[in-house]
Amino acid sequence: MKTDVNADTELLQQQVLTLEASVRTLEGMLADAIKTESVLRQLAEHSGEVFWLMDLGEGTTRYVSPAFERVYGLPPAAVRDDPAAFLHVVHPEDRRAVAEQVQAQRQGRATRLEYRVVHPDGSIHWLLDRCIPMFDDAGNVQSLAGVVVDITERKAAEDEAIHQKTLLRAIIDLLPESIYAKDRNGRKILANQTDVRYMGVASEAEALGLTDGESYPAEIAARFQAADEQVMELGKAVVNQEEMLFVQGERRYLLTSKVPLRDASGAIVGLIGVGRDITELKEAEFALHELNRTLEERIEERTHQLEREIEERIRKERELALSERRLRQIIDLVPHMIFAKDLDGRYILANRACAESLGTTVEELIGRQDSDFNPFNEDVSRYVAEDRAVVNSGDVLHLPEDLVHFADGTLHILQTVKIPFVATGDDRPAVLGVGIEITEQKAAERALQRTVAEEVSDLYNNAPFGYHSLNSDGIFTRINDTELAWLGYQRDMLLGHYYFVDLFSPGSRARVDKALDTLRTAGRVEEIEGEMIRHDGSLLPVNMSALAVAGEHGEITGSRWTVVDDSTRRSARAALQRSHDDLQAANEALRTAARMKDEFMANMSHELRTPLTSILGLAEALQLETYGSLTERQARSLRIIERSGRDLLAIINDILDLSRIGAGRLHLIVTSFDAVAVAQQAVQQAQSIAAQKSQRLSFAPAVESLEMEGDQRRIIQILANLLSNAAKFTADGGEMGLVVEPAPGDAVDFHVWDYGIGIADENLPMLFSAFTQVDGSRTRRYEGTGLGLALVKSLAELHGGSVAVESEIGKGSRFTVRLPRRQPSSGDTGQT
Repeated sequence: MKTDVNADTELLQQQVLTLEASVRTLEGMLADAIKTESVLRQLAEHSGEVFWLMDLGEGTTRYVSPAFERVYGLPPAAVRDDPAAFLHVVHPEDRRAVAEQVQAQRQGRATRLEYRVVHPDGSIHWLLDRCIPMFDDAGNVQSLAGVVVDITERKAAEDEAIHQKTLLRAIIDLLPESIYAKDRNGRKILANQTDVRYMGVASEAEALGLTDGESYPAEIAARFQAADEQVMELGKAVVNQEEMLFVQGERRYLLTSKVPLRDASGAIVGLIGVGRDITELKEAEFALHELNRTLEERIEERTHQLEREIEERIRKERELALSERRLRQIIDLVPHMIFAKDLDGRYILANRACAESLGTTVEELIGRQDSDFNPFNEDVSRYVAEDRAVVNSGDVLHLPEDLVHFADGTLHILQTVKIPFVATGDDRPAVLGVGIEITEQKAAERALQRTVAEEVSDLYNNAPFGYHSLNSDGIFTRINDTELAWLGYQRDMLLGHYYFVDLFSPGSRARVDKALDTLRTAGRVEEIEGEMIRHDGSLLPVNMSALAVAGEHGEITGSRWTVVDDSTRRSARAALQRSHDDLQAANEALRTAARMKDEFMANMSHELRTPLTSILGLAEALQLETYGSLTERQARSLRIIERSGRDLLAIINDILDLSRIGAGRLHLIVTSFDAVAVAQQAVQQAQSIAAQKSQRLSFAPAVESLEMEGDQRRIIQILANLLSNAAKFTADGGEMGLVVEPAPGDAVDFHVWDYGIGIADENLPMLFSAFTQVDGSRTRRYEGTGLGLALVKSLAELHGGSVAVESEIGKGSRFTVRLPRRQPSSGDTGQT
């Protein structure tokens, strides 16, 4: 007995020495980790971004950088024990999305989200929150790391860019000119409302992608395409007069300016065009041309008559006078003003409509100036400047809305065209003009505008939402009937008297005051919730948005508000929040129960294995007759004890492995090895089991060697469990085997097959569940705990692999374990 004590003492001393060496190694590794963490912490402390690290196991924030207080408006200590404490400063509209992000993070998924937070001072900040999971050596999510950046200025710039783009688009669509853009293939990539109307389609969406050949007759389309090619070949602006045939058959004329469209590198990728309708101008030109032609024909005719018949001069003069009277009758019958003036502004031609506008006759007007009849000197000066500009430039002047004072003081609107003109027999330059009276037409347009304004007012007052306007002091200046009906006030009770904020409950006024401040600085607010006080004292839950109204110099002169009755939505939101809270509580309870189960199984398996190991050690010592010789009966009993103990130890080890995997505490020792050699070892371990039942165990690798990475001992454990399972359910003298071969996707397949009893299809779904046997009667016959296949599946998935099975009753089964040849954390080791 003394000898045994000494041996135990020496063994204990060796274990102590080994433990001390392990402690020294861990101390060195801890020192290195502390040094690295110190450097990273210094970087985070001086960064403008928020860096944070959360421990998923403990559910606490291990670190958050000082920038957290500036970005979130909360001290870092607020989230150390409760990582979700920041949610109460998240903007109400974004809380659901942020909560879903937190849930995804805790499930180990990398996330990226933009959301808003509200600081204690009421200011709203936009944040970009990015999170990545941190994995341990076994590939399990251990913690979360994240970076949060304040992107408020960037979001404001994006909103302004969208506003400017919308404003520019509205201006383009309001212009009467046709504005469009085409790519190099002549397909429309932009078209304003005028161009859409010209093309005869319903909307810009229908116009985009169409060519001129698909929109206009072939002859007109060919002219358009030739002009387009000229622009892109010359690389400069080109101005043309183009004839257009509308879908309704109407023929119009456009003055078109086209310029090349270039990309960032300067290459021409298309063109931009602007087309102005000059049909009326062309018609005026045609009329003037016809008039001029007629005059020239008459004069030429008169000249020929004088040459042929000098003796009949008196008669010729009478004919000429008659011709002039007829011409006068023609132009006098035209209701538009027709005139011609020299450079001094003296009338050399005028019809009756022109003379009457100046309060005189044609005879009195010829040879005199506008200043002789028109008391409005500003008009006269403008006429002289316009006429000289036309003569000097040689260009046509088109005045679509020319405001003209008649001699009686009335103001008229004319559509005037002036062109250079030289009268027959007179070399002096002059200007010929036509003025079309459009005063009544414009009056009709104004009447139509008034009608539209009345309709808009009707829509404003009968809208399903409340609308009102405030001045710069926050006092009502306008309110629609809908909002008045909600509040129970008369219009004259509010307008010019009530401050907007005074209509809110005490609990809402602070939010409204902050909204008004934000409106003055940001120009808009959205989704402001509050409770308005009705005239009868009851509360009306509302949700509001507003836009600031700027004056001529950019100063805020007031605001326009949209108010929505929020009663129904708030009730629904409260019910949804209650359901969400109940679900969160239930999920947390399930997670706690699962964690407690895994910890209990791991602890219990450990407590059972410790005394069992001692029993096996004592049984082995007794079999070696360390304590004296044994009888045959004692030896047989000890062998039974040892075999049963080892079976029980294998079961406990399986339970312990499953518990560790479930608790995330089992790590793989990853090395590089030959998959064929490892499979050979598993076959050798299973030979003794097969021999006991006289079974034939074959090994057939598809290749001589196959390099892979993984935990060699765990892969042998997987294959040994499958081979043991095959032997158990194969009859004495039966066959089974193992095949190793490369698999698609840089993987390895291990196939374990047998000619055993097989498995029914309905039992396959429960095959890999722990403590489950597919058939109770077979369990009693073949024994087993139902842990082997569950452990095989868990270990395969821990490697990033999978297990599949094919089976047929009475013919046997085939299990396939597919594992990747490369592990993400190759070379890492850990405790198993």
